[in-house]
Amino acid sequence: MANLGKVGLIENGGGFSAAFSVGSTKAIYKCGIQPQVIQGVSAGALTATKIVEGGIEEAEKVWLEIERQGPKTIFNWWDLLTSVKNLVIHKIPIQSFFRNEGLKRLIDSADMEKVVQAKELFQIVTRNESRGWIPHIFTNHEERFLQNPKLFRKPILATTALQGAFDSVEIDSEMHSDGIFYNLRAVIEEGCDTVFILLNDQSDENQNRFDQRLSKAKHALYEEAMALRLEKILEKYPDYDVISDHESEEEAPSLIKAFKRAAKNAKSVMSSVAKGDDIGNLLVPHRIIVIIPRKPISTLHTFGFERGDIKAAIEQGEDQAKLLIKKVLKMSY
Repeated sequence: MANLGKVGLIENGGGFSAAFSVGSTKAIYKCGIQPQVIQGVSAGALTATKIVEGGIEEAEKVWLEIERQGPKTIFNWWDLLTSVKNLVIHKIPIQSFFRNEGLKRLIDSADMEKVVQAKELFQIVTRNESRGWIPHIFTNHEERFLQNPKLFRKPILATTALQGAFDSVEIDSEMHSDGIFYNLRAVIEEGCDTVFILLNDQSDENQNRFDQRLSKAKHALYEEAMALRLEKILEKYPDYDVISDHESEEEAPSLIKAFKRAAKNAKSVMSSVAKGDDIGNLLVPHRIIVIIPRKPISTLHTFGFERGDIKAAIEQGEDQAKLLIKKVLKMSY
């Protein structure tokens, strides 16, 4: 087995399109790679929770069950109609469009004792609304969660609480919600030499429905913000190379270009030698491996999907990641 060093895995969000990461994660584990640090943000936290609890097979079962039950499992549009009705007729302000009972059922089904006792460090990224929306990271190995495992359900519920869609969650007298961005720095600072970032951008050039256009606008803003964040992070860790399965610059999606541009800019600012890295750490290549869908599924998006989309996304994610991982492992010999 190639020496990947300490491995980190970031399960990103994207609503129902996060099913793609389930397949990518299957490929990672099937190749014999065991992440020691797992980070979940937004919908990716559901996948990460089941992985830490019982393995990737458990995560896949959950996503296939979501597909069987349909999008209403999470986003029940009757909740939206009720909220509008209450606003118009009863003058009750809309705090959120949907109720989070579906999310609660999924999270409550996980054995939190297994999650907090797992050998993997499990990070949950939220936004602390009470403190100017600053990012916050909860981990399963915190003493309070070890003492009371059920409390760890709150951060998981919070990071899946998409702002405006679901109610924020009170933790330690402060309100938390969807983490929005993953936190690469937090994974690197745990000493990870190889970091897999599983993205779920299903945006397509030909998008006409309102939800697809909204999704594309969100991705564009996300990419700009992430490019700036990456440059700052990689300036501190310039010895990390960015690897994806998009060989040419022309075919690469804009988010991959943002990653590579950030890495290139960081390397032009400082070198790993100037940073004063320990020589032993330099013996293991430092890599950020980004996996993002190559073929969007047009009917799969943040708020909905059609029958068969979840299964197709999982299969696509596994096939795509398998090829990239084989490439990386060859590079490591």
